[in-house]
Amino acid sequence: MIIRSITGLSQDSINKAFAEFYRENKLNYEQQMFVKTITNYLKKNNYLSMEVF
Repeated sequence: MIIRSITGLSQDSINKAFAEFYRENKLNYEQQMFVKTITNYLKKNNYLSMEVF
């Protein structure tokens, strides 16, 4: 799955979406830290775009 853009998500919906992602995927430490970076960015900015990367 490629994320193009995410906007307007509440902190609760971010937590729920990524909790489901964690349950469905076995991630190593580096992958977990990458996902955590994304969720922290979303919580702070409430927006994610490919331009960020």
